[in-house]
Amino acid sequence: MVNLTVYLDPPLTGALAKLYYIVEGIYFHAIDLPTSVDGIINIGIGADPTLVYILVFPQQTIGGVTYRETESETFNLLNDVVLYVTLEPVSEPPTPPKPITALLEMVIPLIAGVAIIKFGR
Repeated sequence: MVNLTVYLDPPLTGALAKLYYIVEGIYFHAIDLPTSVDGIINIGIGADPTLVYILVFPQQTIGGVTYRETESETFNLLNDVVLYVTLEPVSEPPTPPKPITALLEMVIPLIAGVAIIKFGR
């Protein structure tokens, strides 16, 4: 049995990950890992040390932020393993302002400027 430790950036609690082994480029699901606590997943695993493994963090939402699917580097389980994985938020295009809001944002400073010039401070 070996120990698998994963450190997440950012240090999230509740991140889900799945362990896969890879044979000829095909991923085979091995186990679901326990959820992260303060950015750490730690588990003892008894598995075939000759296989190549990878962790996959599916796209998931934690604390209102959606993180894209992320894969770790590949590894084997000959000895204890320590991995560092960065989860990146999904970039969403900003929502365009409503036409009336955009118009008001342009007109209000103009009106204020005219009022200052005409009536003084």
